[in-house]
Amino acid sequence: MLIPLDVFAEMLEVSPSQLLLATRSRREMEGIQLPRHEALPGAVIMFDETEATVFSRIWHDRIQLQPDVPEGVSVTLCAFAELAGIAPLVLYQAVTSGRKVKGVRPPSPAATGVQLMFEPVAVSRFVGAYRSVMKKNR
Repeated sequence: MLIPLDVFAEMLEVSPSQLLLATRSRREMEGIQLPRHEALPGAVIMFDETEATVFSRIWHDRIQLQPDVPEGVSVTLCAFAELAGIAPLVLYQAVTSGRKVKGVRPPSPAATGVQLMFEPVAVSRFVGAYRSVMKKNR
């Protein structure tokens, strides 16, 4: 059975345009090969349902709400941005100016200097709150 692109995008919790771009260009998303698809007349892209379900499980399993950081070790700005799925520059500007990102205020850095460093617990809280806001806004 085949499912349309927009249904598959909803399963992945990404925008249909993001999935369409990945399908037409790289045929992968974040290094994971997309399932087989067919372009039907009328520019409709359909995915195999079983392969899409397997891909969806792999896609959601790659997301970690708790960063894999040992106790007492700080998280860099780049690692923080990657965990949250935010561009590092956007996160940097929000942290340094005190602005919110999509309605969620990022934590203050635990250490400043050459690189901004954050507490793992604060990063986890922000990532969880940010992802829940992004799910609601879809």
